[in-house]
Amino acid sequence: MGYERNEIYRGIGEMAYVIAHASKGFDGKDKEAFYEIIEEELKYDSWAVESRFELLEEELHPDIESAYRAALYEFKKYHDHLDNDLKEKAIRVIKRIAAVYHGHTSKVEEFIINQFEEELRQIE
Repeated sequence: MGYERNEIYRGIGEMAYVIAHASKGFDGKDKEAFYEIIEEELKYDSWAVESRFELLEEELHPDIESAYRAALYEFKKYHDHLDNDLKEKAIRVIKRIAAVYHGHTSKVEEFIINQFEEELRQIE
C-alpha cells in the first residue's frame, strides 16, 4: 500500500474520532468494538486508522469540526487513490462505529454521516 492510501486510511481514523466525540467519546468496551470493526473491514491496513485515532484521542484532542475538515482534506488531496470501493468502505466503517456507542446511531451522528457521505461521493 502506498503513502497516499495510508493517508486515506488515516482520514477514516479522523472520521472515527469525529463520530466518537459526537457521541461523547468511547469507553473501553466501545474501543474494543471500534478495533474489531476496523480490523474486520480494513484487515492489515487497520493500523493506519488506529494510529491516527489514537494520536487524536491521546495527544491532539481537536474539536470535531477540525477533525472532520482534516479528514475531508485527506480524501480530497488523495482523490486519485480514492476509488468507489474505498469510499464505500469508509462510509460502512463510520456507520458501524456510530452504532457502537448506543447500539444505534444518534441524530447528531446521522447528520455527520449524511454530510460525510454526500461530500465523499462528490470527490472525483
